[in-house]
Amino acid sequence: MPTTINLVDGTASIHLSAGDHFAWENNTDQPVVVSNCSEFCVGSTYTVPARTATGPGLLAGQINSNPADNWTFVETPSVWRPGVINPGVPHVQNPPVMHRDVA
Repeated sequence: MPTTINLVDGTASIHLSAGDHFAWENNTDQPVVVSNCSEFCVGSTYTVPARTATGPGLLAGQINSNPADNWTFVETPSVWRPGVINPGVPHVQNPPVMHRDVA
């Protein structure tokens, strides 16, 4: 199984670093469009397929070489934290800590 980022709760299966390959993981019964993620992903929009009888829907992605500190994204339709009254903004729960030189 590849390294994954879960669309329901934002957990990554490992701690991600710049340049890492991963798969968006969709455990819902509908496809989900992930967008506005170009600050940390090589692509800005991904259409992640729905789960199947054999497992979650997966779609390949990659962390860009210089990800920003903002690891949020938009889901359409939203599957973020279902049943939570104030679910907040979809985001990766355990993004890498990037050390930047300050001039």
